Amino acid sequence: GEEATLPSSSDSTFAQIARHLDVEEDRVTKLAKLMEDPVSFEQNVDGRDGGRDGSGGGSVAGMTFDEIIGDEGQDSPDLFAYNERLCTDVKNMLNTLSERERKIITLRYGVLRNRQMTLEQIGSEFNVTRERIRQIESRALRKLRQPERNSIVFDYTESFPM
Repeated sequence: GEEATLPSSSDSTFAQIARHLDVEEDRVTKLAKLMEDPVSFEQNVDGRDGGRDGSGGGSVAGMTFDEIIGDEGQDSPDLFAYNERLCTDVKNMLNTLSERERKIITLRYGVLRNRQMTLEQIGSEFNVTRERIRQIESRALRKLRQPERNSIVFDYTESFPM
């Protein structure tokens, strides 16, 4: 293979790189300049400072680098607030059940804990059979289907944020 050597002058380096890549030297120079200059996340992709320019049209030109890159690991403030309200409302709905029913539903479906348990595991915790837990679960679910109870969270099924 062919090995490239870099001369001491950056101008001639750009010319060599351009020849090696078969692109215009001006393009290599611009790319090198971009790599040197710090870029603000608040700067628009098209180089202007500030947020959206209102032009719309689905173009990213009016968007900031921060808006495009985002933080995949972090929920948006709107989604975070939505989830907080949903948790509060689910707790309020579960509070319409007896303490035993509430605990069984919470354990069975992993509500607010994210860890589901089997009927048998819950039965062991309550010292009753899995069939008895199933009966209590069934009664609690019937109660939760009542409109006066589930209206608390019904709106969430219609307005889930994307």
